[in-house]
Amino acid sequence: MSELQDIIDQIVYIQKETLVAPSSEKDIAVATDELPVDLTLYPCFLNVEASTSIDYGAGGLREQHHEIDMNLVFSPSDKKYSMRSRRKWVQAVLDAFASRVTLNGTATQALITGVDYQTPLQWNDTPYMTATFRLAVEVKEAVDFTV
Repeated sequence: MSELQDIIDQIVYIQKETLVAPSSEKDIAVATDELPVDLTLYPCFLNVEASTSIDYGAGGLREQHHEIDMNLVFSPSDKKYSMRSRRKWVQAVLDAFASRVTLNGTATQALITGVDYQTPLQWNDTPYMTATFRLAVEVKEAVDFTV
């Protein structure tokens, strides 16, 4: 099926090209899978793979389970209105990914399993207001086991 990079590329595409900004909010400025040099454009997504587990089943079936942290970053934590803005974005992100559970065909299934509001993203000793969406991605594929 797909490599991890293909999956991340589809996540970035959904965030940047198809996610509709909530009323009175700015569009996503940046969506990436690499640390940006500058976090001055808000809101932005930073996507980081957290873990991968692999299971093998009968008949050459391989299941890969990827956990990906989609960090929706707002302004530094001391800025006014960041929490209100963050709350507005949660439903928009949930809806965008609920309507694309195969990540445009790159995964068997991809579901947001939780949102963390407590851990700010630290960048250059500055904490940023963040909503971290945990995306569970499952890829099932047949594998030819030859000896």
